[in-house]
Amino acid sequence: MAKFIISCDSIQKPLADAVTRAIASAQYDYWHWIDDFWIVQTDKVHTAKFLWEFVTKSVPALSVTTMLVARIDSPQSYWGLAPNDAWTWLKGHEWGEPK
Repeated sequence: MAKFIISCDSIQKPLADAVTRAIASAQYDYWHWIDDFWIVQTDKVHTAKFLWEFVTKSVPALSVTTMLVARIDSPQSYWGLAPNDAWTWLKGHEWGEPK
């Protein structure tokens, strides 16, 4: 079972609702009790990059939004759009390279 977090930076409610609909339409189990933050669980083999691409293709306006998708089980992976310092911190704290 793969577990991910998806976190966006201050998106408007219609975009957040679109993310929720996209996740539900893919038949992923999800938790969404904090604004702009989802926990997603799936029995499909995905990477963080795959899930980020799925969300940004489903909600194109998010392709330029600061967003982090991180796999939170083993093996962990992450992908998204953020300032370079954000990626440097993750790499420096044993998260490895984005994939």
